[in-house]
Amino acid sequence: MGRLMKSRGFTLIELMIVIAISAVIAAIAIPGLLAAQRSSNERNASTS
Repeated sequence: MGRLMKSRGFTLIELMIVIAISAVIAAIAIPGLLAAQRSSNERNASTS
């Protein structure tokens, strides 16, 4: 009875932290990627 249970897996808090970090990274990366794509499309349109 006094033994500690060996837990396997992730807690809800850990999962929420990972999701929050992923959202922050996506929020930083997506505008830059969209700008690069727009710039590439404009370059391709002007050379065609």
